[in-house]
Amino acid sequence: MKSYLFSLIVVNIYFFKAQTYVPFPDSNAVWTISGSSFQGPTKYAVKGDSIYNSLTYKKYFIVTDTNLSNAQFQFYALIRQNNLSKKIYGIQNGSAAKNYSTILI
Repeated sequence: MKSYLFSLIVVNIYFFKAQTYVPFPDSNAVWTISGSSFQGPTKYAVKGDSIYNSLTYKKYFIVTDTNLSNAQFQFYALIRQNNLSKKIYGIQNGSAAKNYSTILI
């Protein structure tokens, strides 16, 4: 019985692994989210970086075309990732009064 339980534990450890960390895209990335608006799929792109509260963030934009040389850009958010803690933080564009809020994504 003990050998059966031990074998079961070893098999579970081998087959059931935690998800591996994949860094959030921070350059040369464009992706489309379907069903996110009434106008059809929304495309997002990474272009440039900015400093906010002494931290460097990547700028994320809503774009009209996946060919970035022809696209029109609308600012969406600032996003940074801490590779040591594997956490991603974002500052989304708030209201017209430019109220920004930092969130953990």
